[in-house]
Amino acid sequence: MGYYLAEGYTIKQQAISFCFDDDEKEYIADVKRIMKKKFDLSVSMETRKEGHRGVEIKYYTSILAKICSQLFYKGEVKRARTKCLSHWMLLLPLEKQAEILKGWWRGDAGYTSSRELMNQMKTICLRLGIIPSIHINRKKDEYNRNKKRIDKREIIANADQYFFSNLSFFENNFNLLKEPSFKQFKAQIKRRHGWIDESYAYLPVHNIQIGDYKGQVYNLEVKNDNSYTAEFACIHNCWTPWFGFYGSKSGFDSLEEAFEDLTPYVAGIETGLSSDPPMNWRLKELDNKAIVSFSDAHSPANLGREATIFELTEANYPNIYDAIWRGYRTNMKNRNKIVSTLEFFPEEGKYHYDGHRVCNISLNPTETKKHKGICPKCKKTLTVGVLYRVQELADRKEGYVDKTRPPHKYLIPLREIIAEAYGVGKQSKRVAAEFDRLCVVGDNEFNVLLDLPEAELDNITEPLITTAIMRMRAGDLHVVPGFDGVFGKIEIFTDEDRQKSQPAKLF
Repeated sequence: MGYYLAEGYTIKQQAISFCFDDDEKEYIADVKRIMKKKFDLSVSMETRKEGHRGVEIKYYTSILAKICSQLFYKGEVKRARTKCLSHWMLLLPLEKQAEILKGWWRGDAGYTSSRELMNQMKTICLRLGIIPSIHINRKKDEYNRNKKRIDKREIIANADQYFFSNLSFFENNFNLLKEPSFKQFKAQIKRRHGWIDESYAYLPVHNIQIGDYKGQVYNLEVKNDNSYTAEFACIHNCWTPWFGFYGSKSGFDSLEEAFEDLTPYVAGIETGLSSDPPMNWRLKELDNKAIVSFSDAHSPANLGREATIFELTEANYPNIYDAIWRGYRTNMKNRNKIVSTLEFFPEEGKYHYDGHRVCNISLNPTETKKHKGICPKCKKTLTVGVLYRVQELADRKEGYVDKTRPPHKYLIPLREIIAEAYGVGKQSKRVAAEFDRLCVVGDNEFNVLLDLPEAELDNITEPLITTAIMRMRAGDLHVVPGFDGVFGKIEIFTDEDRQKSQPAKLF
């Protein structure tokens, strides 16, 4: 696969061919060995053009030609710029992906005109513990500015060229650094910056630039995760471990460390899903900062699971700005104010507790200290969560109450409440129908969750849903905290509760 992606092409679906430099005798021999061992095929034709260093080996096999045409190209055009791996090849065991990378690198030394192949090889590198640095030569600039010729024929680039200018090996999986084509990167393994875990690669930010953009923006949403990525880059909240500025992996223990002379210009802090206002009150350095809560604007179904309620003389940007800067305490005499915040139960956030997702290990801060931050199962470092970091950085005791701060309430989204009452998934049609109906008869989701009296809820919905809403308001819940990227579980009803209740019926 690797050799073909680098040096192979099909000839009218009748043959496949590989082109190498004359010095690459070892690779030529390796292709011949593989073709003989795996397909019992010998070279049909081997040619060397006079005056050139290239060697071409051809195999006349219509079956392999057709297979390669289907597996290694995107679309009908069979060119270097359309080469790619089939999706299932990205699910192969790591040792096989290492062989694909090795063969491709032997042939092309990290160069490709296929953007898709570039991204696929980047994925394989990251899975193998390698962070690649990638550059682009634009066809309109790099190649066509300085004319290139073969004999008397002028060569014009028809596609951008992507090349892996550096590979930072964080792990030497499958002894890749013993491979001659990777030896140049061996010395750099001690000078690497950042790190890799089971799910992500983390790199320092060296420079930030702001530019205007006009055009379409796309939301790519997948089940259970609504993160944005732009070819492998993503952003998290301020308390989360992975580069939230208070996070355990950020390298910062205070606002001043993170923002230096810009600290006075930080107006407030957004709690994230895994922390709530009382957790943030424990840090004295946040006393002059607003505490706000917002939800995922890129996920319409999640809008409102956290929110900030403002009292404004008029709903506009300057007044919201004013409320955040000057109206974040109840004793402030300001016409624009933060009235309250609506919070996710912090235990349900993905990073409330410490743990190790791969080993299904979840620990509270006391247990983490007992194990000295090491997973008791695999002996690797635990992902330290938000609660641990709050306790680590806090200069006030747990339970401290700041009475001058606006109040806050905890919510469970109405869809989740209905789903638990019915005992079905929150994406089911039955849940959607009841959710839409309640938002109409109850005016809106917030009104149903927070304001309607119990008797009125009984009039518009079923007893089990009313009970669930009242229990949420009272905090009468069963909680399993989230850890290391795994959402926590908030259960309203036990099995015993369900047995006592009558089966729910759809209106």
